[in-house]
Amino acid sequence: MGQAKWVFIFAVGLLLFPLTAQFSMAGQLKGTSFRCGNDLIDIGDSKTRIVYLCGQPFSKEIIGQTKVPDNKAGIEFIVERWTYDTSVRYFTILTFKGDRLVRLEDERKW
Repeated sequence: MGQAKWVFIFAVGLLLFPLTAQFSMAGQLKGTSFRCGNDLIDIGDSKTRIVYLCGQPFSKEIIGQTKVPDNKAGIEFIVERWTYDTSVRYFTILTFKGDRLVRLEDERKW
């Protein structure tokens, strides 16, 4: 009876682990790519390519500006955040500096 109890507890743990992993991902970095239909979007991709492959984002916001490193001319990039509604539970947040994608992350909807 004791061994059957431990097997049951282990089986329940295996079933619940994916749920706890999903909860811990809220607001986490997504990595270096995400899938948009059959296409893969990567860090370094242009806004034009992303709109072509994924369509317009759910929302766009300008969050600041930054100077180009080692730039004596004072050129600045606009930092922009785009939000895509990619799943039932999460938004995918794309951050751009100028025209290039520099960060991907997931954010819980609720």
